[in-house]
Amino acid sequence: MSRFLQMTVGGLLEEMTAAHPDHEALVYSDRDLKYTFAELDRRVTQIAKGLMAIGIQKGDHVGIWATNVPDWIPIDAVEVKIVDVNTGEDLPPHQPGELCSRGYNTMNGYYKMPEETARAIDPGGWLHTGDLAVMIENNYYRITGRLKDMVIRGGENIYPKEVEDFLLGVTEIRNVQIVGVPNDMYGEEVAAFVQLHPGANLEPSEIPDYCRGKIARYKIPKHIYFIDDFPMTASGKIQKYKLREMATQLVAEQKEKTLEEDSSVTAN
Repeated sequence: MSRFLQMTVGGLLEEMTAAHPDHEALVYSDRDLKYTFAELDRRVTQIAKGLMAIGIQKGDHVGIWATNVPDWIPIDAVEVKIVDVNTGEDLPPHQPGELCSRGYNTMNGYYKMPEETARAIDPGGWLHTGDLAVMIENNYYRITGRLKDMVIRGGENIYPKEVEDFLLGVTEIRNVQIVGVPNDMYGEEVAAFVQLHPGANLEPSEIPDYCRGKIARYKIPKHIYFIDDFPMTASGKIQKYKLREMATQLVAEQKEKTLEEDSSVTAN
């Protein structure tokens, strides 16, 4: 037993292949699939060469996406990393950025769309997923949102889910969605669409008051709108782009109203 404790899985496979090359090593009845040790060893070698070809080296961490099928055995794998959304530089754990992946399952590109392909897949073969994520403990990854939903205010990146999770700490709030709206000075400002619990009473001014001193000032919603129901897709997902359009229209209407009032005061 102690001898096996000192062996790697790969070493054990090599030993079994040398001793019993034609014996069955893997049987999967649902596919009528059978691998001998020699066939399994060849399949593992193919995968290993593929990983080496994309730059995997000894000691590298490899994320494994696998289902309960025989393909799990030879370790069909991909690489995963988090990059800075502005510079593209690799980020260490606990820093949010864009999730990128690379591996045998990465597409060659979009059909007859070279510009879109170049934006999605960089020269190193990394697919930029558009997902915002962070590496947490034990090399796990947590998805935190979509890159297209990120708000950029005065050069500061604001992650909507971070603000949404914070505002859900307000007892009266049932749900909240954060979007960015155009702003002449900062590029974008933060807008919040708030859904209250039935019977709850909350004034818009109370939300910034709750935020002050607890989150960065630039993350505090500038525009707050109460909403009964969110626009949804057929599959039940909130349509943030529609909320963004609604907020942009509401801000424009308020700006126009303010200009009219100022003009009226000046005329008088």
